[in-house]
Amino acid sequence: MINQLELTEVKKTLNNYYLTILDYSNQILKKIETTSYDSAKLKQLVEHDLIIDREHYNLTEDYIWFIAKKRPLALDLRRIIAYILIIKELERVSDGFKNVAKNILSNNCPPSGIHKYVAPFYKKIVHQFEDLSKTLTKYDLDTLKKISAQHMIINQEYHKIASELNHQTVKSTSESEVALLTSYIVCLKNLERTDDHLVNICEEINYIYEGTHQIDNEK
Repeated sequence: MINQLELTEVKKTLNNYYLTILDYSNQILKKIETTSYDSAKLKQLVEHDLIIDREHYNLTEDYIWFIAKKRPLALDLRRIIAYILIIKELERVSDGFKNVAKNILSNNCPPSGIHKYVAPFYKKIVHQFEDLSKTLTKYDLDTLKKISAQHMIINQEYHKIASELNHQTVKSTSESEVALLTSYIVCLKNLERTDDHLVNICEEINYIYEGTHQIDNEK
């Protein structure tokens, strides 16, 4: 049986990992929001994701060892596994933000295009991620429902912007312009997938407290 003190420690390590990734996402945002981003510093941030990956691995190992040592009952075991899945989803969130920065660098995207197509959408995903703090270590159904509802809006917005960019690529006769427009679509897709991972986290949180992944919007 897992006692409350041990569970509090699990939540604490999870929250610390979340805060690391939140800070990482905001650092990238600050770089791509500038009128002339520093490629060298953005590259450093891309490489920093390796540290976040290692932390994910270490946390997962710690949690698995915790399970082996404590041999928790079925209910506690499922909850600990849910926390492991949340850690994995957080690592994927970090990858999503990293891939945006990586794509900007590899395609030498101009700040004007980033400001127009990528940065506003990036901010919305970061806001979703910030909202997650309200329910990561405690149950907040309103926040879970808010993130879930906002996800639908973000999904629709992604398809709208991607459709507009696709239309521009069809009309364009410039290979370099088509390459840039395509890179913006890739950035947006990475962000849309990142929001998918946030919803997955919400569902795991709901499972921990309610025993179901289905978030009850009727409550």
